[in-house]
Amino acid sequence: MESPITEFDRLLALGPALASEHLRSDLGLLKQFLARLLGLCCPTGPDWQPLELPAALRGGGISEWVLCLATSPSSGETPEEYIKRVQEAYGHMSKVCGRIWGKGYVAYRCRTCGMSPCSAICHECFEKGPHRNHNFLMYRSVAGGCCDCGDPGAWKPAGFCCDHKGPTTSFHL
Repeated sequence: MESPITEFDRLLALGPALASEHLRSDLGLLKQFLARLLGLCCPTGPDWQPLELPAALRGGGISEWVLCLATSPSSGETPEEYIKRVQEAYGHMSKVCGRIWGKGYVAYRCRTCGMSPCSAICHECFEKGPHRNHNFLMYRSVAGGCCDCGDPGAWKPAGFCCDHKGPTTSFHL
């Protein structure tokens, strides 16, 4: 007697790209699919036995499924094209400094460029930015903080240093 075709089998038959697009619209189904996929790939428990993988998952198939499920490409876009689009939009290096400092670090607040009284930048970004003739405050950090240079939510883009220009476009994943 043949076993009935399950939702998992139906999704496997669609292939990674189409199934991933469908699964992203139903998070419950995505969770079930991933549990089954990982259960096949990585069986666990005291009585585990190697499982026969479906043909769609043999060879490099599992990697292709994981790549399609982990990225969020637009219709007709491959995961590689999606990754390239994200890299082109955000760059290979972060366009936000984000340096973290601890107690006692000398940082700067620029009242001309900061979006709030808490906005701050590190010494390097201050030196590489246009702040010398601005209304700024150099201070010794009491508890620590992080550099806001390149973050348009915390710092005016005109005040970004030459290394951290912030996002070049608004990009929606």
